[in-house]
Amino acid sequence: MITGNNISLSYQSGRKLILDNVSFTIRPQTITAFFGRSGAGKTSLLRCMAGLVKKYEGTILVDKMDINKMPASVRVHHVGFVFQHFNLFPHMTVLQNCMQPLRLVATVFDDEAYTRAHAALEQVGMLDYADRYPAQLSGGQQQRVAIARALCLNPSVLLLDEPTASLDPHTTTELRDLLITLRNVGKAIVVVSHDTNFLHDLFDVGYLLDHGKIVESYDKVAQIQHEHKSLIRNFLQG
Repeated sequence: MITGNNISLSYQSGRKLILDNVSFTIRPQTITAFFGRSGAGKTSLLRCMAGLVKKYEGTILVDKMDINKMPASVRVHHVGFVFQHFNLFPHMTVLQNCMQPLRLVATVFDDEAYTRAHAALEQVGMLDYADRYPAQLSGGQQQRVAIARALCLNPSVLLLDEPTASLDPHTTTELRDLLITLRNVGKAIVVVSHDTNFLHDLFDVGYLLDHGKIVESYDKVAQIQHEHKSLIRNFLQG
């Protein structure tokens, strides 16, 4: 589980506030969406959760540990991050891309790295492409490899930044099905997006950001109690 408490972040020596007193909870085995228009602070918040941005006020706890105090070798086993542009190594095969973090960050020997990478690729339906290079794959296939690479380290939480940005409608549907499958086998999924078609009916918990603030939250388990919530509904309806 991740809990964020009063997160504030500013750039340009404090002159521009990116996040303003944001608090949230990411529960196990849920899909949590942070949505809002461009510039709302979504990606900045996701990067704070991933430990990629550290100079913020407030605390982010992952399984009750402060993510800012975790060494990378520990953090990657709790939080996996899938970049918007995937960041695959172009000179490595799909299998090598998945084995690389196991070798470098988790210091896993090659035999175990191969086994875990093989299993992760099979989980996302990309095992048949293990010997190909990123340039030989479509955007959706590259994304699945990036997800597999994150899953190799078996994180409890998987973070995805604008995952549909370069996908066609068919591939977007496949991604949606994959995320639901991962949630159902125990992962907590966090998605940052402004793609309302993708988000609609996908998330279990949603947070709407505007100018760095959470202006509304919505938990589908408590749907009846929160029928008066309208900002999120209006956003998703465009």
